Amino acid sequence: MIELLQKKDDGEYDFSDSGIFHAYFLTMEKLVVHYMQKGMKLPSNILDKKRQGLKKFILDNFLILDDFLDKLPNLAEFLGEANLARFSGFIGKNFILSLEKTKNALYEKELPRSKDRNENPYRTTSSDFMDLYENDFLKSKLLTWPLEEALKNQEIIVDSNEGLVSLVPLATTPVGERILKKYGKLFEDSPEIQWPLNEKVEKREIVDDTTPTISPVSQQLPSEIMLEKFEKEFIACPFLDVEVLNGSIQGSTNSLTSNVQKKSSLPVQLTIRELARLLNIIKKFTLAKDNAGYQKWLASLKDIHKASVVVNRLVNNHLKTGQVDWSNEINKLATKLGLTLQVIEKIKIDILGYKKVLPTIQQYLQQLKKDGLDATTASSLYSQLINLFENNGSYDSKKTALKMTLLQITDPSIKKNANELFGNLLDKAKDIYQLT
Repeated sequence: MIELLQKKDDGEYDFSDSGIFHAYFLTMEKLVVHYMQKGMKLPSNILDKKRQGLKKFILDNFLILDDFLDKLPNLAEFLGEANLARFSGFIGKNFILSLEKTKNALYEKELPRSKDRNENPYRTTSSDFMDLYENDFLKSKLLTWPLEEALKNQEIIVDSNEGLVSLVPLATTPVGERILKKYGKLFEDSPEIQWPLNEKVEKREIVDDTTPTISPVSQQLPSEIMLEKFEKEFIACPFLDVEVLNGSIQGSTNSLTSNVQKKSSLPVQLTIRELARLLNIIKKFTLAKDNAGYQKWLASLKDIHKASVVVNRLVNNHLKTGQVDWSNEINKLATKLGLTLQVIEKIKIDILGYKKVLPTIQQYLQQLKKDGLDATTASSLYSQLINLFENNGSYDSKKTALKMTLLQITDPSIKKNANELFGNLLDKAKDIYQLT
């Protein structure tokens, strides 16, 4: 079964490699259809024909993430678009923002399914099999045996070596007698089973009408006998932390406390776009020296953004003086806002990373504008790059997305310089964010 989301060690769900590829596919399909409608202005009959073959073309030719960049000329040829530069520029300008919307929608759709698969204690291989092939079973015809009468006295024999199936006459001896004939000696030599119960458990009675508790009148149940014998072992045994992984149950003897902490570990990501917006607003209040307005605005924020503002101030102090008692500050903030320690810690990690990445993005775009990059393209790139340099996703997917984003730069020398600058920044972000 293809898993579009995967459960990480901290309990969060993120896109698997297959999920990232699927998001790329959906995004490309959507953009190309839009381009055929608005850019190429194809007649409806030709548009419908191209649209029908588009999905197959992408699936047949786009096999890895880099193909979404490298095979754009092939896609343009399939569409009948002679102006490759215009087509590439359109994809580059719109791909990242459209991809983010696609991923958000896909994540919301797949998250309940992934939780059901990964956190369902009753998950089995057979249930996964049914999930995968449910539609095929529903579509298939009922199995009928036209030779039912002829098969009554025959049995199916499968040759495991050759994989051949044949029908042979069924022996007239009943199955039970055949088993006894073959294994009778084993039954004779085995000791007689001693069971502490009578053949039938006698009727039991309800002791208390208000709190029904069933107790046996005479004989004990096997579970009660077992509990009496091994009660001390059960009490001494640590709690079992059970996690369902890939259809099998895996356990570890962690304490209940650590298990609860693991379940509550739900890091909330602060996006680089949200941080930039918060910093701009704070800057405006600071320049206006409007402390009352600032306090009113701060009180109106969501808890996650209140925490982000405070952590940002602490990060600034840390970068200036290096003297911040992070453990104490994070505990105080978590208690005050009712957020978990893991969430505050994640905000701190994100802001420390963004403080290094965001100014560099702005610096490089200014440098490219001096080289001749027009202001409209620079503004478009900025909104896409701050999405691209989030602390999430994989390095490879970001690398491909970066190349596609820079397609909108038409000047070859500026495009080459931009690829070098932001490619190096992405390599640094890989280490900052510890991307895989």
